[in-house]
Amino acid sequence: MRCRRVLLIGFLLLFAGTATVFGQEGQAGAAVGGGPAEAGQADEQERDYLHQSVYASAIVRDRWAAVEAISHWAEEHGGYFLVQTDSYVRVRFPGERIPDFRGWLDEYAEAVGEFSPSAQDLREELMGIESRIRSREEILQRNMEHLERAGVSGTLAIERELARLLGEIERLKGRLRRIRQDLRFARVEVDLNSPSRRPPDQMPSSFPWLGEVDMYGLLEETAEVVK
Repeated sequence: MRCRRVLLIGFLLLFAGTATVFGQEGQAGAAVGGGPAEAGQADEQERDYLHQSVYASAIVRDRWAAVEAISHWAEEHGGYFLVQTDSYVRVRFPGERIPDFRGWLDEYAEAVGEFSPSAQDLREELMGIESRIRSREEILQRNMEHLERAGVSGTLAIERELARLLGEIERLKGRLRRIRQDLRFARVEVDLNSPSRRPPDQMPSSFPWLGEVDMYGLLEETAEVVK
C-alpha cells in the first residue's frame, strides 16, 4: 500500500510540474502588449483565433492527376492531405496560404466554378477549455496535499478522485490540441469535375447513302399507305 502511494505521489508530482509549465504558457499566450504597435498586435491576435476553411469546385482534364497535384501543393506549403477520391480531395495547410492556393488553382484548372472561404472564431472555446484545465489542475494540487495526511479509507477516495481528474484533464488537453491544430491549419475541400462532352449535331454513319434519304418524307408516305 505504501509503495503504491509513493508511486502515485511521484507520478502526480511529475504531472504537477508539467501543469505549471502549461499554465505559464497559457498566461504568456493570453498577454497583450501595449505600445505603438498595439493596434497591429490586436489585429494579429484576432486572426490567430480564426479557423479558416474553403470549399471549392473546379473543372480539370484528369481528376486523379488533379487530386495528386492538390495534395502535393499542400505538402509543399507545410500541410498534408486528409481524404483523396477520384473526384474529391480534402487538404490542410497554413491559412495564410489560401490566396496562394487560389492563384495556383486558377492556373491549374480548366475553370474554377466556386471558391468559398469562411472563418470561425474559436477564441471563446479555446479560452473556456484552458480555464477548465487550470481549475481542475488546482483541484488536483489540493488533493495531492491532502493525500499524505489521509488515512487508508481517505487515501482510496482521494486516489479515485485523482484518477478522475487526470482523465478529465487529459481529455480536455486532447480537445485543446485539436483546436490549436484548427487554428494553425486551414481545411480546404475541392470537388473535381471533368469537362462535359457534348455529342455532335450529326453522327457519322457507316452507310453514306442514308444521309441522302428523306426520312421525314418516307415516314409520311408509310403513314398514308397504312391508312
